[in-house]
Amino acid sequence: MADAKENPSLPDETMLWRYMSFPRFLSLLKNGLFFSTIANLRASDPYEGTVFPNQAKAFADNGLTLDNETIDRFATSLREGFGKLSSRFSGGASLREEKAQPVDLARATLVNCWTMKQSECVLMWKAYCPTGGVAVQTTFGKMCGVFDEAAVKASIALMRYDLDSQEWDGVKELPMFTFRLMQKRRWYQGETEFRLIIRRSREIAGSGEYVKVNVGKLIESVRVDPTAEDVFVDHVREIVAHHGLGATVSKSPIFSVQQENKNAPE
Repeated sequence: MADAKENPSLPDETMLWRYMSFPRFLSLLKNGLFFSTIANLRASDPYEGTVFPNQAKAFADNGLTLDNETIDRFATSLREGFGKLSSRFSGGASLREEKAQPVDLARATLVNCWTMKQSECVLMWKAYCPTGGVAVQTTFGKMCGVFDEAAVKASIALMRYDLDSQEWDGVKELPMFTFRLMQKRRWYQGETEFRLIIRRSREIAGSGEYVKVNVGKLIESVRVDPTAEDVFVDHVREIVAHHGLGATVSKSPIFSVQQENKNAPE
């Protein structure tokens, strides 16, 4: 992993999930983790990578060197997000520093997103696997171990939702590009997102790129779509075995296990 200042500490056993279609799962096994550009992510969230006007003003009120011109730029370019208009902040500079940046950070910054929960989430199944798929499960400890061995180093961002002024003291020394990638609006908070970030020195032409990692060490278990037939579960199990992975494969239990509701009236 990269600079510890950017990387929060979590218990090694913290569970991380990534929901995907079956073709994307096959691609993961063959090519590694796919990192999307910020420009690509803005297709689903146009405010991806945005510092909002009230935040820019608060930074200035707290003595940060964001001048009025910069605040106005943020106020009038919300949808530009991480585009060239607001990419004057270098990835190595903190919020207190500004520096000219020659590349479009929307196309030079790559992210790979996971859900940080201790169990599966029905809403994530519906959002990312509407026609079926799998959920790959790992842990924070395994993720760190895999990237310690990888040729590419990544930073971590634990997403914050509707970040307010009471929380800014803990993030204002982060690089501007990291800060803007660790916040979303409150409507996304159900994702409890854990994000891996890679910054390139060049712009990426396509929607992103693959990063080779040891998927055998990364994947702890694979859950198959809760509506899948048993024959498909067996097929996924055979594919995992074919790739030499030791991960367990099972059908998601969320539609088959009756969980006791202790708060329900008798």
